[in-house]
Amino acid sequence: MELLSNCKIKPFVNQIELHPFCLQPQKPVIQFCQQNGIEVQAYSPLGTGQTILLQNGTVTQIAKQVNKSSAQVLLRWALQHNFHFVVKSATPTRIEENLDIFDFELSTEHMQMLDDLEDKVGSHRFCWNSDAIR
Repeated sequence: MELLSNCKIKPFVNQIELHPFCLQPQKPVIQFCQQNGIEVQAYSPLGTGQTILLQNGTVTQIAKQVNKSSAQVLLRWALQHNFHFVVKSATPTRIEENLDIFDFELSTEHMQMLDDLEDKVGSHRFCWNSDAIR
């Protein structure tokens, strides 16, 4: 990757847009980071200013099954993929909700359903597609 050939100090973390709607386009970057000991940090783990991800039928279905909010499901998805993430809110109740993701796990089936969202909704329109791996 061009990144490593142009830096004196290898980055410790690579922050990329990452959520179920854009997992597939980011896989080459994720794989590169994992192979090179670079942590992956997801920004916009709930989507990019679009409530469509929080309101997605699959996400809301899983949220009901695990008795959590859609946001908690999406953050747990990132956590179970070992992605660090950045999420922000000015609302105290949402901040508390975002922290309440350590008392449950998503099943393998739930994880796969979320991983497959991208293919079902054509998420390439939601995610910046990195061509940085060449």
